[in-house]
Formats: sequence, C-alpha cells, structure tokens
Amino acid sequence: MNVARVLVLVVAAGTFLPAGCGSRVPITQYPPFWTPELKTILVEPFRNDSLTVGAGRLFARRLAGALADNGTYEVVNLQELHRDVEENPDDRTGTRPPASSQPAATQPAEAGQAPTRQAQLILRGAVSEFYAGGYVERWIEPVHPYVDSGWGYYSPWRTYSYFYNEAAVAATASVIRAADGAVLASTPAAVHAMETSGGDSPPISRTACLNRAMDRVVAELVDRFAVVRKTIRVKASEALRTASDGAAGQWTWRGKLSATDERMFVVVALPPVCDRNAFRLTVRRKVKDAPVLAEREFTWSRGAPTQSFPLSPRELAEAGGRGDYVVEFHAAGQVVMQRKFKIE
Repeated sequence: MNVARVLVLVVAAGTFLPAGCGSRVPITQYPPFWTPELKTILVEPFRNDSLTVGAGRLFARRLAGALADNGTYEVVNLQELHRDVEENPDDRTGTRPPASSQPAATQPAEAGQAPTRQAQLILRGAVSEFYAGGYVERWIEPVHPYVDSGWGYYSPWRTYSYFYNEAAVAATASVIRAADGAVLASTPAAVHAMETSGGDSPPISRTACLNRAMDRVVAELVDRFAVVRKTIRVKASEALRTASDGAAGQWTWRGKLSATDERMFVVVALPPVCDRNAFRLTVRRKVKDAPVLAEREFTWSRGAPTQSFPLSPRELAEAGGRGDYVVEFHAAGQVVMQRKFKIE
C-alpha cells in the first residue's frame, strides 16, 4: 500500500499566540466576508465626532490610500478624498448632514463633480478621537556638593523640565454591501491608538505622534477588512502532535509507537485566522536527506475545522525501518514546525 495515501491528519481549531513565543507561520489572512468577486470599494468621508477640524475626511483619505496600497480592492473614490478639507465645511464643524437613504455608491454626484463609479462595497465610519498635544513636567532637586556661602553650607536647587508630546486617534468602521445595504463586518469597539514622546527635547513632534497613531488605527482597519499577508505564532508543542488513537478532545498522545501498530494520528491545531490557507505535512525518517514517506496537502477552514486521513506505523516501518521519524509542517513552501516520533 502507498504510505502517502494513508496519512492520518486531524486538524482542529487552536489558539493564536501573541508575538514573541511559538513557531512563526506565514499565512494570508482573509476577512470572513471576502470573496474574489469583491473588487471595488468606496470609502466615505468618516463622520467627525472629535473636536479636531477635518478629522473625518483626513482619516478617510489616509485609510483609502492604505487600502489602495494593499491591493485587495480598487478604491473608486480615492481622488475625491484627496480634495482639500476646506471644500467640506460640514466636516469642519464635527457634524454631517443626515445621510441619504440611498447607498453612497449610487448617489448622484454633486454639481460640477464627476459621478463616482459604482462600488460593490462601502466603508463607512466615524472618528471619535483625533488629538495631538503636549505638556511639561517640572520639579526641583538639590544640586550637590554643598556650597560654602561664608555663613554656612547650603545646597543649591535646580529646576528640571521634561517635555511630552502625545497624540491619540480612535475610530469605528463598517463594511457595507452596496447592493442591499447589508453590514458585512464592523469593528466591535473603537480601534484606538496613542503615541507619546518625551525628553528635554522630544525626538518625535506632536504632528508625527498624530500621524503614527493614525497609521496604527488605519493598519488595524486594513487588517480587519482586507486580505493581508502576515506571520502568526503558534505553540508548536500544541499545534503539531502525534497520537495513537482517540478523537477531538480525547486523544491519547504518544511519541513512541510500535512497528506492528496499524494506525496513528498527526494532530494539527491552528487558529481560525488560518482560514482558506493551504498547508502541507510530510513524514520522513529523521536522518539527513531521508525521502518523504508520507505527505498530505490540506486547506484549513474555520467552518470545517477537523479533517482526518489514516497513517500506518507498520507501513512506515516497512518503508523506512524502525527508529526516529519527524512530521514536518509546511507553510508558504517552508518547514515551520516539526514533531518527532519513534517507531520501535
């Protein structure tokens, strides 16, 4: 029997680990609502609920540019968003007139404007915080050594000043299907970022702090609503394991198997963010230049998180002999995780 056809792979939902620990797995992250047919998006000027003049349009312009650079969608009104904020007095006041019941992508253009081409998606949102400022801290400390004034010793005092620049940006957003107004995705809460810089002469200006905070919020929204390449981290000791038998949640984990065993399992645990990504498993003897004895390609799905295919230790031992083996997990053409096991 061909060993490559009887590999048992059980893929189960796992836990996404923060950066700094675990194995690095390159993936393409797909928004749950996204399909290849969705190609165009219109970014509306964001409602300005902050106290900063023009914040809604400025933020929308930055977000539209980032989406255009990302390439998932064509931003159909990017040029319109780059008009001067002064052309939009409603945004300067922090309020906007009531929105028309007609979807933004199909509203008629204002006089003197070229009509916006129909978009499949509308990105709509509000800026709730858009602030840049600063403050200074001052304190007095004695200066040593003591000074002889002729009347006695005393300690001079010196005033110290420490300057701070800071900025904060917060926004909410939703992706809406233009055809029927259905909300496809929304931020559950405001996406917030804050940047600070301090010192005798802060190295980062207030404007630069504001731009950094805005870029962080924009990047988070692009991450939520567009297709992005990224590297996640998973705990290899839990993401890739071997078992002698069992089922989801009831596995008998084993790293040593008998050459007479007819069945074993490779168990892979991945987070939902891996949805729609293709991966590959290979099994080989743990010796240099050993050939692949079994392999399996699979596509992860958040909707069907478990897949299974049989692997026989007996057939592996017949093909490669008794000894140490390794399961290799491939992502984007490279081995990113390994799990050793032994056939005795």
